[in-house]
Amino acid sequence: MQWFQHDSDSTQDAKIKKLLIRHGAIGYAVYFHCLELIAAEIAESNLTFELDHDSEIIASNLFIKGSENKSGIQIVEEIMRTLVELDLFREYEGHIFCIKLLKRVNLSMTSNPAFRVAINKKKAEYHDSVMIRHDIVMRPTLPTLPTLPIEQKEKKTKDKKAFQAPELEEIEKYILDKKMVIEPSKFFDWYTKTDWKDNTGKQISNWKNKAVNWDSREKEKKPGKEPYSKPLHVSYKKKPCPRCGGKILASVCMDCDTAVDADGNELK
Repeated sequence: MQWFQHDSDSTQDAKIKKLLIRHGAIGYAVYFHCLELIAAEIAESNLTFELDHDSEIIASNLFIKGSENKSGIQIVEEIMRTLVELDLFREYEGHIFCIKLLKRVNLSMTSNPAFRVAINKKKAEYHDSVMIRHDIVMRPTLPTLPTLPIEQKEKKTKDKKAFQAPELEEIEKYILDKKMVIEPSKFFDWYTKTDWKDNTGKQISNWKNKAVNWDSREKEKKPGKEPYSKPLHVSYKKKPCPRCGGKILASVCMDCDTAVDADGNELK
């Protein structure tokens, strides 16, 4: 979905006011950016209203800088906890949802007949739990998230493709196309070591987002650094370990820990 309705008097809402009191303009920006991220994923086959981006990506997208006591990621995580506490978002089994976003979806947003039917059906399902406007009175307890229909759970699982780790050549092409400053081999080696999981142990769903974040951090550390350029006459087809034939990663054999040089020869 390319757009959604936005109330012009949002700052007068009691919950938004509490959000502004606690976190200022950054909290307001994080809230509506999350709505944008959720809305961008809404489609006929995906009406779960789940936030599929982590705090690292949100902090990077909004250029949220950390302080002496907190990193940008920690600031976003604190704001997300407030959003759940205020019932602007709901947390269910570690996932963040914004069911209330359904009130901002109307039939004029699509000409697809099947999509319109899906929207009407979803609104009927959550008629009692979706409000036309935010509550003015705060509720101390977080209501239980309505259970998604079984058929929708199955369809969502089916539609999501299993993560496929990229090849080094694919990473290099993406970095070159986007004129990034990071080294493809360093990025590839790091995430290969972590089995393509983030710092929370969660499986990465989009490696390109991680590359964008890495590139942003690198540019902050080294302003003016030139974009990466492919070295001449360099092949990424690494030789096997000269001692045991195992896989070489970051100049070290993963099987026998033998160190090798750039040409794949054992270091004495």
